[in-house]
Amino acid sequence: MVKLFSFVFFYFLFIGSCSQSDENSDLVLARVGSQKLYFKDLPENMVSPNVSKNKISFFVDNWVSEQVLYKSAKKEGFLNDLYLKEKRDDYYRKILISSYVKTKTRSLNKVKKEDVLNYYNENKNSFIRKEETVFARHFISEDLSIAKKIKKELLKVEKSFNIDKYLRGSDYIVKGSLPKTLDNLIFGSTDKVVGPVFLNNKNHVYEKISYYKKGSFLGIEDVYDEILQRLIKKNEMIQSLYLLDSLKQRDDVFINLKY
Repeated sequence: MVKLFSFVFFYFLFIGSCSQSDENSDLVLARVGSQKLYFKDLPENMVSPNVSKNKISFFVDNWVSEQVLYKSAKKEGFLNDLYLKEKRDDYYRKILISSYVKTKTRSLNKVKKEDVLNYYNENKNSFIRKEETVFARHFISEDLSIAKKIKKELLKVEKSFNIDKYLRGSDYIVKGSLPKTLDNLIFGSTDKVVGPVFLNNKNHVYEKISYYKKGSFLGIEDVYDEILQRLIKKNEMIQSLYLLDSLKQRDDVFINLKY
């Protein structure tokens, strides 16, 4: 099996820069009885020059394990198990219904920006920060001298050193979400720039852009996506009820009101 995986790995590297031919597609990677796993059966993200040997090995090994277990279960008559058949049919009915409802209501689930804004204003009290929060830029360097230089540049009005390549990202930092050393430094200091702090073999520098107290309101830009998803779900539910009600009225439905 190991030899097979090694062969597959180097084979992919060889053909990485070439287009796939019919011969490549017919390459057998593994076999269990009469069932074969072909090159063409691999997911698209595995057919590339940078493919990982471990990733392919894991996929092939899982396929073999699944085939062996399925073959054994089939041999012992599990395909005829009434309970499993009922579960299968029940699951299929549910995904069929779900797909039908989504298809019929998809075009009716459009949410406008005004809807998001109105929801935010009407429910603003539910969008309150539970902890102190800072919006900061995060810089990282393995070299301590560079980290110190980054800090000096951030404190200058006119920049003379390009620090952008050391920028890891900009994000909201909630108190208690970082390691204690960093957390205390960011929230326990009034300095605009803090660090460098050596952690996980790297030097970290933070530039605090804005500070928000516990209990302050989250801006609409911070919760826009959350509100949008809430409204989409709400609309889906409403439209689903309308669809179901209309279908009940058109169909021959009887409900015994005694039960």
